[in-house]
Amino acid sequence: MTNLIEFQWGRDQFRRMKRAAILVILTLLGNGLYAQGTKFGIKAGLNLAQLKVSVAGYSETSNSLTAFHGGVYAQMMTSEKFGFQPELLYSAQGADEGDSAKFNLNYLIIPVMMRYDVSPGISIQAGPQVGFLMSATVNGVDVKSEMNSIDFGLGFGFGVDRPSGFSFGFRYVVGLSNTFSSSTVSAMSNFGLGDIKMTNQVIQFSVGYRLTKG
Repeated sequence: MTNLIEFQWGRDQFRRMKRAAILVILTLLGNGLYAQGTKFGIKAGLNLAQLKVSVAGYSETSNSLTAFHGGVYAQMMTSEKFGFQPELLYSAQGADEGDSAKFNLNYLIIPVMMRYDVSPGISIQAGPQVGFLMSATVNGVDVKSEMNSIDFGLGFGFGVDRPSGFSFGFRYVVGLSNTFSSSTVSAMSNFGLGDIKMTNQVIQFSVGYRLTKG
């Protein structure tokens, strides 16, 4: 009975976090429609993805998986130098351990990056993101049911916007959520792997093109 109560409490907490994250994102997007200098564009680029695994205080980071991301963005400036940049992206993540294991975790992610223009065309950026798991495989075997469907993270980086409409960006995203589901963590504890946690880490290089002048 205690386990059932703990599971129900954890599930309710997860649902509240999910609703809160979506509400914040929608509020920012809605407010941004009235911001000055709104610009829309597309972007795509390279992912260098890793998975960090922690067990009982010991942690290790995987080898990198080379993948890609792509989608749309909006630049919404609330003042001459400050604004934010919400995005909707497909992001392929995971890890590549060669012949031993290859993890492919594919997300639909929504970053909301706060941006500060340090000079015309150059900005520093930071902000939260939420990812919705679309598919997950290990060595080609479907493991989506073993993974969390929602992934939270924080991104940090900078961008360069050219007068031609092209832009270039670098971003580092550190995962905050355990990619394993609670049931998977519970099952692993039976094999002596208590408190196991696996999080995403992604370095992104992107190229974008502004579709509107704003």
